[in-house]
Amino acid sequence: MKTPSETDVLNEMIILLHNKQVQDLQALKQQTAQIYENMQPINILKNTFQEVGVVPDLKNNILNTIIGLTTGYISKKIIIGNSHNPIKRILGTILEFTIANVVAKNSTKIITVVEALVSQVATYNSKPKDKLPSGGGGIVN
Repeated sequence: MKTPSETDVLNEMIILLHNKQVQDLQALKQQTAQIYENMQPINILKNTFQEVGVVPDLKNNILNTIIGLTTGYISKKIIIGNSHNPIKRILGTILEFTIANVVAKNSTKIITVVEALVSQVATYNSKPKDKLPSGGGGIVN
């Protein structure tokens, strides 16, 4: 067997490095395409909602906050209305956020109470009512 010359060894090394460079470039292109795909706004939103679905505490906190803010907003509209008085508007905003905070922190208790009330009303409405006796409601002589 013939010993490879230094030129042959260098040429072989150049070919190996060229092949590695081609593979690295291909991997870089794939990573760039994936980053571009992940950075599109619709995919960012989709990934965020998937993460929210995975973390139950975060999901419950968001739901409680939404319920609290909605309740606060409705309470402000009911109590203050569409007043143009700046003092009433400031008090309404304070009331709105106070109610929102209380409802968000105690939403599980509030839901339990509402469920109990609804079940009591449903039970009350499902009971048969005593019917009045039919017949002559007149005076008997």
